[in-house]
Amino acid sequence: AVGGGGDNLLPVVRKMLTQREGLALASRETAGDTAVELRIEQASESLTATSFDTAGIANQYRLTVTGAVRLIYQNEEVWHSELIAVAGDLFATGGSVAIEAQKERLAQSLRKQWSEKMIQQLHSGF
Repeated sequence: AVGGGGDNLLPVVRKMLTQREGLALASRETAGDTAVELRIEQASESLTATSFDTAGIANQYRLTVTGAVRLIYQNEEVWHSELIAVAGDLFATGGSVAIEAQKERLAQSLRKQWSEKMIQQLHSGF
């Protein structure tokens, strides 16, 4: 089952585990006693200005996606990851609508990278 925090990460993780790993995941509510629950905790997406023009206006940002994972089986933790973080840069070009579109594309890409990194840690943890 996939549950816990990380509303933006959950759909990406669920899709990758289903498609790449062949796992059929139950929801937290329907998992039952024999299912393994995957919890994403401490999930966040933060946008930080990293460069400014001569007028002091931000023209570059760093978007960071972080989160940690725990596997729970029969109410016992069987595995956990350290905090996983991925980041990418966003250059503020165009108007606010264009910048928001760039930010969303970068966020989607970083969520996928985060999920891949989590799956790699999961494989190495077992």
